[in-house]
Formats: sequence, C-alpha cells, structure tokens
Amino acid sequence: MGAQTVYTKDPLGLALDRAKAARERAVAWLKANIDKNGKPIDAEIENGWMRVPWALASVGEYDLATRVVNWAENNNQFTAEGDMNRRGDVNDAAVQMQSKLGKAYGLAHYAHGTWLTGQYAISKRTMNVLKAYQDAFGGYSMMTGFSDNCVTCQVGYTALLTGDDEMAEKSYSWLTMMLAQQPGLDKGLFYSGGKDDKLVTTLPEGQETFFCADFSKPLNFYFQACIAAMFLASYAKKTGNQEALKYVDLLHALVKNGNKDHMFEDPRTIQICKYGWFLGVYVLNYPEKKEECKDDLIRKAHWFADCQLEDGAWGTSVYMAPVSSNIQKMTKTAEHLMQTCAVIAGLGSY
Repeated sequence: MGAQTVYTKDPLGLALDRAKAARERAVAWLKANIDKNGKPIDAEIENGWMRVPWALASVGEYDLATRVVNWAENNNQFTAEGDMNRRGDVNDAAVQMQSKLGKAYGLAHYAHGTWLTGQYAISKRTMNVLKAYQDAFGGYSMMTGFSDNCVTCQVGYTALLTGDDEMAEKSYSWLTMMLAQQPGLDKGLFYSGGKDDKLVTTLPEGQETFFCADFSKPLNFYFQACIAAMFLASYAKKTGNQEALKYVDLLHALVKNGNKDHMFEDPRTIQICKYGWFLGVYVLNYPEKKEECKDDLIRKAHWFADCQLEDGAWGTSVYMAPVSSNIQKMTKTAEHLMQTCAVIAGLGSY
C-alpha cells in the first residue's frame, strides 16, 4: 500500500495511524491465506469467504479480489442461476450458513464485491437470486421462520449500490415497519426478528440475546441496531427520503446511551463492530454530525486495532468460539477490514 503519513501529535492522528496499520496487517493475512487459484482457506466449510472480494476491493486489491471471484465461478460454487451450490461440511455452523439466512447474507456480500470489481453481470445475476428470497413484506427469513434485521439491511444496502431500487425500497419498508413496532428503544432494547408484518417480541427460550439486543447488558448483538442505522443513513442520502433519518437518530441514541464498557471494553465480544461502519458512512454523508461522532469514531479505530489478533486476522467473539478457526478468521477479517476502511475514510474527513 505504500508509505503512510505518520501522525504522532493528536488523538485523531494516532487513531488514523493505528487503523491504517491494522488495515495493512489484515490485507497481509488475507493474501497469505488465499491460494494461487483464488481459493480462500477452508472455503469448502462455510460461505463466510463471500465478503472477501468486497474487502479486497475496498483496499484496491482488485486483482486478488477478481481471482477469488474466478475461483468461485469456475469451481462449482454456484448454480447456473447464481444460487449457492453446496452445503459445506455437515456441522451446525455450516447448516446455519447454508440456510436462507446464510445464503442471502453471503450472496449480498458477493453481489457487493463483484459490483465493486466491475463484474456487473455476476453481481446482477446474484441480485436476481436475492429477489427470490425476499418475502412479501421485504424481509429475509431465517431457519427459524423469522425475518432478520441484519440480513435485510445488508441486502438493502447492496441494492442501493447496484441500482436495484425496488429491492432497496422493500428492505426499507420492512425495516421501518419493524421499527415502528419497537416497544423498548427508550429502554435500550432492539428487537431484530419479524414474522410476516409483525415484530417478534415473544422470544424463543434460550435465544433471547439472538433476537433482542439489550444495550445495558454484556454479550448482546449490538450490531443489529448499527447496521440498521447504517442502511437508513445511506438510504436517506441516496433517495432523498429524509423520513429515514428520524430512525437513524433513535438507533444512534441506543449506542450513545448504552453501556460502552460492555460494548467496547469486554474482550469476550466483537458484537459492536458495525458501529464503526455506521459512523464512517454517517460523517461522510452528514458532515453536520461530525463533531458528535468524533470521539466514538476515534474509539472505534482503536477498537479495531486492539481486537486484531497477533497474526493480523480478526476472529469471532471468544464467548462464542474461544479459538477462531481459519474460516472464521477469513469471515471476520474480510468484514472488519471493510469496516476499518469506513472508519479510516470517516476520520479522513476531519
């Protein structure tokens, strides 16, 4: 990536230095774990590799991003129509990742990455598959039969990029329909599942934290509200629909008013990762918000650097997997790399 300007005198410069260093270490890890044919390590196990082209395109590594796509296209990873073509090993993680939830999430990442590398035919083919997975209300279903906030927002965000306006509009419609039913935003609660046109607030026993993030408690899925805010902020700027911004303010307040020790300082969890992505997008598109976001954006830069593993990869939350496997590292490194890039871009606007 070439030499970077070194800042040593101010908090903003230090945050930029650390984020850029983390970015370069992550790129080096990805390069070392993608073979000469473009196959990401252990890609046969799960589909978490599908964000890799997007991540690599974010740092200008277009040749390697294209090589990963070529490997996938030439090695039976997809059907002729563009759907996923294999299940991976028979274990819980693989089965989850090959459900409609996993398929839609991974396919959205693949569509995003192939669009960024200029492979528009592949991207549009993938978006056409995603259209078939979108339910009548605009959501994307999980194995449980619930629609999922994170997946729906990811598809909507990618649809903004690819110009699939109807898909983006349906994702927005589903999300705002669910947000209008939220019973506990003022109490720090965010419910993330839907059933048809209804928000699910009666939660499956033992799975409460999967379907309701409590921002006052540790080890919750804080990212759910963050990706919703990111999509809504992007949607409002792209479409001019300013109604979306009232929900952005509500969701941003969840994080700002939450227990930041649980979110940022607990070494067992990385579930606040998408907050950095949101902040980067937010300050770039709404410069009037820069001052109120500055401290958290700096904090997120340090957070990404601090939770990076010694080998340059990022892993999954240790309370879920004490030692990350290679494919888990591939999945999280691709994700956190593009999020770190968003943080760097946001910091660069000051």
